[in-house]
Amino acid sequence: MQNNKTLQDIGKKLKPMRYSEKELSLIKNTFTDVAFIISIRNFLLQGEQTESELRMIKSVFGTPETFNILKKAVNPDLDKSANPFQSVDLFSSMDVQPVPVEHAVNLIAGKAVAKKYLDERFDVLNGKTVTGGIVFDDLVKPLGKLKKAETFANFVARNFLLSHIDSQLFGSLMVIAGTKEETVEEQAARLMQDSSK
Repeated sequence: MQNNKTLQDIGKKLKPMRYSEKELSLIKNTFTDVAFIISIRNFLLQGEQTESELRMIKSVFGTPETFNILKKAVNPDLDKSANPFQSVDLFSSMDVQPVPVEHAVNLIAGKAVAKKYLDERFDVLNGKTVTGGIVFDDLVKPLGKLKKAETFANFVARNFLLSHIDSQLFGSLMVIAGTKEETVEEQAARLMQDSSK
């Protein structure tokens, strides 16, 4: 009996899923246009953009609500009070156990470069001036024989950023935006229909 009460207490303390209902609504209204999502991607990767694209991005993400949604998806801060298995940041998905320590340290350094890069891009999006920041295209430039580890870390960061940004914009936010809202009854009917195939 004591265990059931404890589980019930824990259940009452759980937060909503990763995105609140309000955030889900904003996602569905913001991340539906592929051209706009490509513009966001170009901004995050320091690609060329027109003044009108930059104005649009800064206008949409000029509100704390939409800014925080994009940051939560692309550059999440670790929320230690999140529900079980929802505490994520850029480092949480790294599995460095099967590699030698020297290689693991370089992979971690690469993620640290990626984190710094994204922090800088979100500072720019938030209207701050970043001087001397990381230039995305420079992440593939060799730094010389004495800086092999830094060159490797930059390359790891570059490749991670390319896949991570696409994954979060197109594979997460855009998918959520395109998800049809269903009542419990509609969902049950759809599942029954799917199971009869």
